[in-house]
Amino acid sequence: MKEQVKNLCLKALLIGIRGIIVFPLIVALIYEAFVTQNPEAEMSHIQYVAIITTLCWILVLWTIVKFKLKHYLFSALVITAFLQMYFFNIHIKRAHYLDNCLDKGYVWDYDQHICRTDCLTWNTIQKCVPL
Repeated sequence: MKEQVKNLCLKALLIGIRGIIVFPLIVALIYEAFVTQNPEAEMSHIQYVAIITTLCWILVLWTIVKFKLKHYLFSALVITAFLQMYFFNIHIKRAHYLDNCLDKGYVWDYDQHICRTDCLTWNTIQKCVPL
């Protein structure tokens, strides 16, 4: 009986440690999905969010279930797809540039896909409204 309680406490501790590791990763992935939800990433956003959702579920299940080799292979495939889109997809990169531009207080030029420091605002009719 004492051994069973000890094993149960050890398993609960391991799940807790995994949860502490996984929770910030899931929060970061959800934030990434919201950051890329803009007009620059509309071509790739649905696929990107699907990959992020799958990755979040993998992390949640990794916290609770003991993985086998096939689970790790599937996880590696999903992580590879996520990293490929994060680093090499031009729409996702533009979404990150747009977010950084707006965070700095500048204006994003949707026609040329650049950050502009010489505009007060941007609209579809007048384009760049100068300072």
